[in-house]
Amino acid sequence: MKIKTQKSLIKLGEKLANHPIYPSAIKVRNQTALNPLLKKGGIHDKDNPKTRHKKERAKIRLHLKHGGYDNNF
Repeated sequence: MKIKTQKSLIKLGEKLANHPIYPSAIKVRNQTALNPLLKKGGIHDKDNPKTRHKKERAKIRLHLKHGGYDNNF
């Protein structure tokens, strides 16, 4: 087995980077998975009534915990 030097590895990397077929060979499997709006806390999180209710209750509990007994949430 031949041991490759650092120079030969750099040359190999440059060859692969400049190869015309190489960039088209890599494809993203799911384009929507990269969308930042669809990640946790994105637009769909606001639409979930159960999550919205849970967050509102947590906000009210925190307000009451800090002595906010008036009805200004």
